[in-house]
Amino acid sequence: MIETAARSLLKLDLWIYIPIIILFWFPDQRRIAALLLFLPLAAARWVLYRRLWKSTPLDPLFIAFLILGCLNVFFAPYYFIAPDLAGLVMLGRPAMGMLLATSLADNAWRSQRMTAVLVATVTLSLIVGVLALVSSQWTVKSSQLLFIIDLLPKVQGVPQIGFNVNEIAGAMTYLTPLMAGLAAYFWSQPAAARGDKWLRALTNLAFCLLWLATFLGQSRLAIIGILPALYVISLTLVRPGRWRLAAVAGVTFFLLAQVAILSGIFNPQAERLAERDEDSLSTRVLIWESGLQILIDHPLTGAGMNAFRAPAVRALYPVPGYETRVLPHAHNEWIQIAADLGLPGLLVFASWFIVIGWMLRKVWQQGDARARAVALSVGCGLAAHLVYGLGDAIPLWDRFAFVFWWLVGVAAAQYLLTCQRPQSLRNSKFV
Repeated sequence: MIETAARSLLKLDLWIYIPIIILFWFPDQRRIAALLLFLPLAAARWVLYRRLWKSTPLDPLFIAFLILGCLNVFFAPYYFIAPDLAGLVMLGRPAMGMLLATSLADNAWRSQRMTAVLVATVTLSLIVGVLALVSSQWTVKSSQLLFIIDLLPKVQGVPQIGFNVNEIAGAMTYLTPLMAGLAAYFWSQPAAARGDKWLRALTNLAFCLLWLATFLGQSRLAIIGILPALYVISLTLVRPGRWRLAAVAGVTFFLLAQVAILSGIFNPQAERLAERDEDSLSTRVLIWESGLQILIDHPLTGAGMNAFRAPAVRALYPVPGYETRVLPHAHNEWIQIAADLGLPGLLVFASWFIVIGWMLRKVWQQGDARARAVALSVGCGLAAHLVYGLGDAIPLWDRFAFVFWWLVGVAAAQYLLTCQRPQSLRNSKFV
């Protein structure tokens, strides 16, 4: 009876993360209670497999980060003054993300297939693409593309649904190359080997929605990150011949279109936009200096988790122009993590990417064409976001941070299936 109930519950494991992600979306400290929804999943896995999740090489780094975060609550200068649950709540989103990543990997390991993970990933990409198109707060950067934007439906007045184009572009830098890579792989296979036609169609639709929303939003760093990734995918995953030529030509078209937009050929406000970009860059330099000064003053702890935006920190490390405005992050993800958690946090953060890169490399070396397509697509998504993260940020405490953990979970799932399951099973299809 207990085992039957546990098996039934684990069939719903990825669905259970829908309410968890929704609860963590809202800026309410009670969202930490959403982690309790993980307990039945952990109990079910323990009953059936005597483990909380299938272990991966990332587990020690996850544990190190959580320990570091707990220590940060009591030793960082802007939590030590009045330690309470606020600091621990900041760990809620990273903890949720780690549980999400391990659940994606565990689901793939239990089923010995990537089907559910990829279906869930395509569904997420579709949702993000649609939200970006109907709820983005378009800026003057998109003025040359208003003839398209004005045709889009608009959703307004819904709490927590309304996005700065740069913020949601950060999430789309993760997902756009991933969808492009999967779509390229599907279409490069013979018709009999392409798998489920609906998944193929939805993957292509997700890529089109994400890329259209990114291009219309004109987040420069997101586009700069995604375009090289699309070239890599076109030259690696698309079948040689006319299809590869068409893919490269399509990416080149958007590259030239972006150059035309930046040059202001069709924009009467070109001079104003150029001044705006120059001011934005100079302001970012001042923000980076503020973050680095925090690191210099507090190299072991930083200011505290998500404390970069705190009024007390802003008063001590001011940035001209933000005396009365909220400065949510350091506009650089490496400086952000260093300012929040000091050098130890920066070390763990960098180690994540090193280990993930190693895992993806192992998949590329040992996997078949399907596994390699997933590995390359995830790698391109992470690389595109790293470019974006040089001048903007989705901090680990942000509502969109779960997308990073999602890609970590996809990478871990494919690593387990490719590098740890029996050789006799490695040639089975993932869809």
